[in-house]
Amino acid sequence: MTLDAIMAWCRRNAMELNATKSAVLTYTRRNDHIIFDYNLSGTALRRVSCFRDLSVTMASDFGPGEHIALICSKANSSLGFLCRASSDFRSPKTLATIFKTIVRPVLEYASVIWCPYQSGHIESLERLQTKFIRLMRLRLGYSYMDVPVESLTKDFGLPSLRARRKLADLSLLHKLVNGVIDCPQLLALLEFRLPGNTRSQDIFYRRAMPTLYSHHSCIPRLGREGKEVSGEVAFFSTTPAAFKKCLRQMIFPPQT
Repeated sequence: MTLDAIMAWCRRNAMELNATKSAVLTYTRRNDHIIFDYNLSGTALRRVSCFRDLSVTMASDFGPGEHIALICSKANSSLGFLCRASSDFRSPKTLATIFKTIVRPVLEYASVIWCPYQSGHIESLERLQTKFIRLMRLRLGYSYMDVPVESLTKDFGLPSLRARRKLADLSLLHKLVNGVIDCPQLLALLEFRLPGNTRSQDIFYRRAMPTLYSHHSCIPRLGREGKEVSGEVAFFSTTPAAFKKCLRQMIFPPQT
């Protein structure tokens, strides 16, 4: 059994597995699935519907809802602390810098893995940034609901979190295809397209997926986003920093 082999390897390498910190999570989108009891050193492992691994909450149905609810709650608490600790601050740029440092990373960590596609999840994340902008301008004399959110996001360098997730996706894709991230297993999942003529600049092949979930899952999403910009940015002749700078200019156009 694979679990027994893992335990044997750990013993040979003087490692110990803690059964109380381990759990069984079955990944499936079906309502009925096979239930099997697993044991570790004679201790039955508990069965869970979601599990947190490396600060990302993984759910049995592959959905990001549990993770998004958790990070929104954590970011909301951080936002409350920010507002209390900076009650005497009046500089919007200073407040924006603190938000980018403390709150926004909570909403973006490992977004390539759990990037949402349902409008409700997307709005839940954006709502936290909108709340910060309204609270920030409330201190400067605006009424809460009269704050011009859209214009202020540009003034303070706070583009939508959705656009920033796309930037993170494409930056990772560039590193993957150029060997900066050495992961042949992931690279093998990408489908590259051989152009049929010299005018075509498409690099990635766009394949139809059988379900909405698989369509929006990580690798198909990366390939689709890469295909969208392959005619405008150079995937194979730029450094990661230059590539990201070019993407920023394209995704976050300068204010006119």
